[in-house]
Amino acid sequence: MAWHLSGLEDLGDEFSVSQGRGIVGPRTDFKVNVDFKAEKIGMTNKIIRLEVSDAENILGIVHAETIKVSVEVYDVNLSIDMPEGPDGSVEFGTINVFDNKKEVLSLKNKGLYDIEYSFKLTTGSSKKGDLKSHFTVRPQKGVLKASRPKASQPPVKVEILFHPMTEMLLKSKPILLCQVFDPQVGKGGETVATIPVRVSARAVYSKYSIEPASPIDFGLITKGTKKTQVLTVENKGALNFKFFIHQAPPLQSSQQEESAPSVKERTHSTQAQLTVGMFTVSPCSGSVGPWGKQNITVDCNAGAEGKCEEKLYIDISNRDPKDNPLGIPFTLTAESCFPALVEDITSIFEKYPIHSNVNLHQTLQSVQGNGVFIKDDNKFIFTKVVVGQRATARFKISNASRLPCDVVLSIKALPGEPHSLISNIFKLDPVEMRIPGLSHSFATVTFTPEQKEDYQCTFRASVVIPKR
Repeated sequence: MAWHLSGLEDLGDEFSVSQGRGIVGPRTDFKVNVDFKAEKIGMTNKIIRLEVSDAENILGIVHAETIKVSVEVYDVNLSIDMPEGPDGSVEFGTINVFDNKKEVLSLKNKGLYDIEYSFKLTTGSSKKGDLKSHFTVRPQKGVLKASRPKASQPPVKVEILFHPMTEMLLKSKPILLCQVFDPQVGKGGETVATIPVRVSARAVYSKYSIEPASPIDFGLITKGTKKTQVLTVENKGALNFKFFIHQAPPLQSSQQEESAPSVKERTHSTQAQLTVGMFTVSPCSGSVGPWGKQNITVDCNAGAEGKCEEKLYIDISNRDPKDNPLGIPFTLTAESCFPALVEDITSIFEKYPIHSNVNLHQTLQSVQGNGVFIKDDNKFIFTKVVVGQRATARFKISNASRLPCDVVLSIKALPGEPHSLISNIFKLDPVEMRIPGLSHSFATVTFTPEQKEDYQCTFRASVVIPKR
């Protein structure tokens, strides 16, 4: 039999037919394909006619069949409303590593039929590794119902969580792909659109500096006095951080140190000051803004004589966990001393002979030079001085401590006697001296007798004790 499709010209350019006419053999089938290419939205209803005749067309049309051709063209219309940054991306800003921040996308189906969505994380054009450890999308997939004429569907909220595990920087990167499926086409639906969502995010650790560097050495300090130094903690990052100063933790195994909690997870005392040994630190907690500074006062109150060394730790919140997990250590050292003079007579009178008062007269006659020290009487005696002539003696004043000290020297009359008796007889030079630590200086006493008699006075060397 012969067949012919009439009315094909009315279908339009969107339709195409594999064959418009032909002959079909006895008891056989023949398939004709009609293809449609959707180019504009709307409904199309057309009529074509199948006409059948004998192969030689002797009898003309012996059978006719009317065929209705209809199609609906629709568009998948997905609207994504998001909190855009200045560059059109989802802007998370700058946060600390291990913190988290959430932004919400609003998905609305503006088409005529239900669609499905699915979000996929991709590195885009950047080499950021596995972004799943830094971002979470929930719900990751779902169905968006179409709005009906009398029942508008509310938008579906999709949360994007930024929870960085390390430092990173994204600048308007299309790391998030929204895939849209048409569930009406085929099994499992057909992907009809892929919408890239650009993301901007930055994760940082706290950046800081501590000046001066450890150790802080107060050096030698006079017992009972106070010395102050200032420690400066500076924020060199883009976010606030908190600091906490605490004493050295107890000894821990290396395994415990490796698993020590981060600063963010620890709880800290908020006491205003911390005193350990001779040192008082304040404040020992606080917050420092970006590029700000915090001065920390360290007072050393010199107590018992001797060296003092204390180790403290500074915790900076949100710093790199590999950076001193127990806290940034810094050591305080000082040595408390008390100024004192050497009282050993062999040192003080090293330039003169030292004798006992046994056979004193014989000793005075036999001694060489112009002076001798009598240890039993704690007395220095000028010997063989002629009236009117001048004799000098030099006494060694030694500093027994490592601190420099100020010494006041004096010559006075014996108790109960007027100073005028000796004012022109004995002279002292100098009356004040500063002796470096573990060093010495000499005091010169001049004796000029006016007549033949015994003259006596008291020589004293006194250390000046610094005020607190």
